[in-house]
Amino acid sequence: MLKAQRLGTIAAALALAGVALGLRLYRFELPHTSALAALQSGTLPPGLHWDEAYNNLVALRLLRNGGFEPFIRIDLGRMPIHNYLITLIFALAGPITVGGRIAALFMGVLNLLVIGPLARVAFAGTLPEPEQRLLAWIATGQMAVTYWFVHFNRLGMEHSALAFFSTLAMLSLWWAVHRSTAVPAALSGGLLGLAFYTYPAAYALPLVAAGTLACSAVVQRLPRAMVFRFAAVYALAFAAVLLPLALFFFRYPEWLLDRPTGVAVTSLSDVAQNAVRALRGLIWRGDYN
Repeated sequence: MLKAQRLGTIAAALALAGVALGLRLYRFELPHTSALAALQSGTLPPGLHWDEAYNNLVALRLLRNGGFEPFIRIDLGRMPIHNYLITLIFALAGPITVGGRIAALFMGVLNLLVIGPLARVAFAGTLPEPEQRLLAWIATGQMAVTYWFVHFNRLGMEHSALAFFSTLAMLSLWWAVHRSTAVPAALSGGLLGLAFYTYPAAYALPLVAAGTLACSAVVQRLPRAMVFRFAAVYALAFAAVLLPLALFFFRYPEWLLDRPTGVAVTSLSDVAQNAVRALRGLIWRGDYN
C-alpha cells in the first residue's frame, strides 16, 4: 500500500512537471544571435519586448565593464539581479538574444521547487501532515499553470526573479520563526533585503514580514524579549543587505522617484477607476501588461 502511494506521488509529480515545463517551453525561442530568425521560427512571444532589449543591453555593459551596480540607470531604472543573471548567461554562452528569457525561465523553475515547501511550512504544527502535503500540491499546481507565472517565465523581464526571491524570503522567514534563534533570523532578513534587488514591487514585502512576525509571536506566545531580539537581528541583516541600494538612492533620489511619479495620478476619479481595473485584473480580465 505504501509503495503504491509512493509510486502514485512520483507519477503525479512527473505529470505536473511535464505540464509546467510544457507550458514554459512550447515554442520557446532557441539560443541564437539573430532576432530575425526568432520571428521566422514562430516563437512565442515573437521577438523581444523593449524591456527585454534594455535588459540585454545592460547585461552586455556589465559583462564588458564589470563591477557591481546596486541600481541600473537605464530607461526608468532596473533592479540588478535579473540583469546579473543575464550577464552570467552571456559569459557562459555568448551574447544571445534569448539570454533574458533563459534567466526568467531558470527563476521560474526554481520557484516551482520552493513554493511547495513554503505552503507546508506556513502551516506546520497547525494542520495534519496529509493536509500540509495537499496544500503543497495545490500551491505548486497553481503556480505551474497560472497564466501570470507561465507568461513571465517565458519573457526576459524581472518579474520571475521577484516571484522567486519573494517566495524564498517568506519561506526562510517561516523557517526562522519556528527556530527563534539569531542565525536563521539573520539569513531570513538578508534574503528579504536581497528581494529588493529584483523589482520595485518587493518594497511591499516588509509589511508582509512584519505581519508574519506579529502573527507568529501571538500564536506561539513567545516571550517579549525573544521576539524583540529576533526582530532586531532580522532587521539588522535586512538593513545590511539593503545598504548599497539605500546609499545609491540617497545620492540619486531622482531614480527612486522617477518610476512612481511617472505613473502617479492625483484625480480621485482616476484613482477609483484604477482600483476597479486592478480588482478586475486579479479576478476577471487579467493584466493588460
